Amino acid sequence: MKTSRKPKTGSQDVDGFGFLRAQLEGELLRWAVGQAITCPYCGDILDCRRAVLADSPTRGSTVVCVKCWDRARDHVLATIPDIEVTDGRDIPR
Repeated sequence: MKTSRKPKTGSQDVDGFGFLRAQLEGELLRWAVGQAITCPYCGDILDCRRAVLADSPTRGSTVVCVKCWDRARDHVLATIPDIEVTDGRDIPR
């Protein structure tokens, strides 16, 4: 009898729902990209594989392209401590 392999999950899998959480984050990113369509900073057309969703309870959320995120990442992470980032490059396909 063949058993299914467990899906690979990240280091944030403390409750056993890491794979499900990653799937939901991917769907949320896909929805946000569909709503925004273009990067608000450079105007490039967004693709969910090359987009980043930054969400903060105190500052709101935005979706940007990876080029803009890579330029601003260090500043944003240092300035907004409660930010949650979903990077399309890290979402399992």
